[in-house]
Amino acid sequence: MSYFSAGLAMKEKTVIAITGGSGSGKTSVLHAIRSRFKPGQVCIISQDEYYQARTEQKADQHGYLNFDVPGALDLETFEQDILKLIDDQSVQRPVYLFNNEVEVNEVLIYKPAPVLVVEGLFLYARPSLVKMIDYSIYMHAKEDLKLIRRIKRDINERNYTLDEILHRYQNHVMPAYATYIRHLRERVDLVINNNEDYLKGLEILTAFIAAKIPPDRTVSHELS
Repeated sequence: MSYFSAGLAMKEKTVIAITGGSGSGKTSVLHAIRSRFKPGQVCIISQDEYYQARTEQKADQHGYLNFDVPGALDLETFEQDILKLIDDQSVQRPVYLFNNEVEVNEVLIYKPAPVLVVEGLFLYARPSLVKMIDYSIYMHAKEDLKLIRRIKRDINERNYTLDEILHRYQNHVMPAYATYIRHLRERVDLVINNNEDYLKGLEILTAFIAAKIPPDRTVSHELS
């Protein structure tokens, strides 16, 4: 049982939490897991889709919205949706667009599965959410690599300028990492290092997920 896990009575689903600093590779690992399992085997849900509306976000003294605090997310709804999935109910959620006005706002449909993988910066911000987690994974990477990845993502996907990205990284991302995330590395069940690549850690995680899927579900988890 996880360091954090208090467990839910009679819970039949396995809940795996993936956290780590911005740019550590959490989203890439989610894509890799999704590609290795069939629908109905694993449900993957990210806190990125649960940010509050931009009109409800708080700005810092320079006018930049701060998405790197627990209050920036609708954690109550996130927790309720996790409970629904554990209770075999499907969940719908609109894609959060951040600063990208070009993208079309799609609706994601999450369907229950034996294994539920949840990802986010603030998975451990609410004790009631922590109790649902059975196993915890921490993505680790060097600070310079995380910053480079963050710059590439925010320019290509979120239409931020370099000045905006660097300001947020220094004033929002790093303080949040120091306060809410960094200490988790010493307490999780598995640390996946992603300084070069995460394939060995992914192999371990994929094999573990496969072991948690009932035999009547056909598993496909070959690593490329």
